[in-house]
Amino acid sequence: VIADIKLRMLLWDTLDTWYKTVVDWYAVPFEELDVEEMNTFTTKNVKNVANLEKGLPKNKIVPMLKEDIATMKDKVKNSASIPKEY
Repeated sequence: VIADIKLRMLLWDTLDTWYKTVVDWYAVPFEELDVEEMNTFTTKNVKNVANLEKGLPKNKIVPMLKEDIATMKDKVKNSASIPKEY
């Protein structure tokens, strides 16, 4: 029971921090973004989602979050190759 509660808390925290952080990223000019920090944060959330997929019953939230994180991970990877002066 405690493990289930911890996973649900992880889901809530991951959702909350993910979407707040993404909103912050979109508010910052591109040249001021820290791609390395974005990559670290995205990777951490990929791991969280993997744990959530393994531990929680099937639901609609985890796959949606997983897709959003994967999309951002691709954007971060692609932005690393763009020179900052653009």
